[in-house]
Amino acid sequence: MEALTEELLAIGKRCAAVLRDGPSAEDHGDFLYDERGLPK
Repeated sequence: MEALTEELLAIGKRCAAVLRDGPSAEDHGDFLYDERGLPK
């Protein structure tokens, strides 16, 4: 169980690093929709 806990914490740290440097929640639409509001 301890190994699983350590693995999940490591995954969380990697995800947090990516999200910190990635797009903000405010501009997510730019990545999901085109200029007409349609899904890309």
